[in-house]
Amino acid sequence: MKKFLGTIALLLIVFTAVAQNNLNGIVTNKNNELLKGATITINTKNFKTKIQTGEKGQFSLSNLDANLIYKISVEFVGLKTFDTTVHLQKDVLLNIVLQESNASLEPLEVSSIRASDKAPFTKTNISKTDIAKK
Repeated sequence: MKKFLGTIALLLIVFTAVAQNNLNGIVTNKNNELLKGATITINTKNFKTKIQTGEKGQFSLSNLDANLIYKISVEFVGLKTFDTTVHLQKDVLLNIVLQESNASLEPLEVSSIRASDKAPFTKTNISKTDIAKK
């Protein structure tokens, strides 16, 4: 019985010893400005997640399985996407610097017209007081 309990205890120790690592980082641009809201995509086989950087450009993922290779992609509007791979064998701290992109965004124009009484659809006028009542 003692051997059995000893074996169980040993197995529990081995299973809890399976390393869980943390991936932390900071995202900046080439001027060393912290980038709030950059999108971080992390994936490996059977696992994919997306997170955004916080107020100070920081991100953190904890309890990641050790000894796996993670593909990491960092995106921010107007900057080039940063791609890398990380083999997690211990906690990792990444300092990611995104470079400017030569691509430009096309302007977007939003316009509308006021529907007339002869429009081929139904319309209803709602006043501020009607909205406030609901």
